[in-house]
Amino acid sequence: MANLRIRARTALAAGFILLAYAGTARAECPDFPKVPWWHNLTHKNVQRYVAVNFGGNWNDYIDKWEKQYSLIKDVYERGSSIIVTKDKIKVKGQDLKIYLDRVGERLKVDRCLAAEYMAGKHTGAKDHASGD
Repeated sequence: MANLRIRARTALAAGFILLAYAGTARAECPDFPKVPWWHNLTHKNVQRYVAVNFGGNWNDYIDKWEKQYSLIKDVYERGSSIIVTKDKIKVKGQDLKIYLDRVGERLKVDRCLAAEYMAGKHTGAKDHASGD
């Protein structure tokens, strides 16, 4: 029961943050940062991914990336490495720091897209690429 209350409060707080951001959102969100294994990451394919895989719930999608960011940050601070993609690319040291920064930038774009969605500014997604 307590876990349910915490989740409800978290979702409510995230909703307020998104609404607050929507008030100051630019007319257009910046492009996603370039990361080789993210391939052709566009606004439209992420919007589509959120619609299909998260039922349009941007809070859950952003939560996924916030957890990813926290994990990468922890690994970086411990001086360790991570393995990414099915190709098992090992990322460590300065490359891991760069990746951490790029995930942070991705979160900013995701939040902007979520704010646009909340403000009703989103458009249909026609890309077929994954937003994962």
